[in-house]
Amino acid sequence: MLPWVGLALVGVALGAGAPLARVRVVAAELILAGVASGHVWLGGRATTRRARRQRAGGLPWGIRLRQPIWLRLYEPALGLACGGLLAAAPGALGLPAFSIGVFLTVAAIGFAFPLFSDVLTPSGLTFAEDGLRVHFRRFDFRVAWTDIVHLEAIGPDHFTMLMLHLEEPARILASVQPSTPAARRRAEMVMGKQGGRTSLMLMPWTGGVDGVALMQAIEGGRSGRPGAAALN
Repeated sequence: MLPWVGLALVGVALGAGAPLARVRVVAAELILAGVASGHVWLGGRATTRRARRQRAGGLPWGIRLRQPIWLRLYEPALGLACGGLLAAAPGALGLPAFSIGVFLTVAAIGFAFPLFSDVLTPSGLTFAEDGLRVHFRRFDFRVAWTDIVHLEAIGPDHFTMLMLHLEEPARILASVQPSTPAARRRAEMVMGKQGGRTSLMLMPWTGGVDGVALMQAIEGGRSGRPGAAALN
């Protein structure tokens, strides 16, 4: 809503005789912010429905779960929306170069977030009877259900990050595909050490799955009682 209000004020300023050269940068930033904020609003509603459905119905097993493109674009859209709003003020004050710098900086942070997340957390997950297959861009490995000794939830229900505390890291590394030294080194890097224990971090919405639903599915796998969707 705010970007469109700002754009209306730009129209009022033009009607009052403001030169186009002074407001066009602000107008362009507000248009981008308006479109991006629409995606953020729709994405927020969609994730709420998705989380409710996954928590109630469980997750499918034997299928690689991936993050849908609209969800992957949420942080970049948020960066564009915030960048456009923050940049509008210096632009309106006649500082177009500074305004563009603010916009590009904030937008770049939003676009960098998915790339940063790809390094730290899996791009996909596959639930199976013998464990959780964890997919990264260039490699994957299997975590047996018995290798998960503790599951830690961090954050609020709508944005939950999970820490899988693991044992037998050698067995996990032996399952790395492709079975190359480079892939095993990358796998070792994503499995960090906390208090002498090996851990794997799953960021919110890893594989397109709500954190609470993911925790429920992993607990079901550990206990040998998969959720409803796995049984269909």
